[in-house]
Amino acid sequence: MIPDYTGRQMLAIEVFSGGIRYLKDHLFTHFKSRIEHLREGDIHWVLTIPAIWDETAKKFMRSCAEKAGIPGKQLTLALEPESAVLYCQLGMQRSGLSPIQSGQKFLLLDCGEIHRASGGPWGGVKVDDAFQEHLLELFGFELIALLSKSDVIELKLILNCSRKESTLRIKYTQSTSIRTSSA
Repeated sequence: MIPDYTGRQMLAIEVFSGGIRYLKDHLFTHFKSRIEHLREGDIHWVLTIPAIWDETAKKFMRSCAEKAGIPGKQLTLALEPESAVLYCQLGMQRSGLSPIQSGQKFLLLDCGEIHRASGGPWGGVKVDDAFQEHLLELFGFELIALLSKSDVIELKLILNCSRKESTLRIKYTQSTSIRTSSA
């Protein structure tokens, strides 16, 4: 059972299948308006799932998709990291990035989920922990303790952007400020 914001309980299969049904119907309607002779049987659906899911969770998602009107023979469950690798190999050019050439190497970092994941020690929680350790080393506990969670998130975004586009300059003044430069 999954509670909504008022506390009313719903079966998880109803919640998940309802979401999948909405997406399936919306996408079919969208493509049907562009491809006149499109039939539901012409589409093979791919749902991405976390790599850490066990067989029970995968079976549950398959049941949800079938309840949403996707026949089992038209459904593939794909692991999220594998889907991301395929995007890196095949879809980057559409984003204006150079496609990965044969023999090139790349790193795919799966940063986890919104909620604490139950996988190994390499997901988003560990990335966040390492970032907080880095901030503590740079500024000390007293200053970090004064920051709100939204300040820390904003700081993380600033640091990530500055690393991509420029060098990061950290200047210590009486009020301690962080300045980034695109030069």
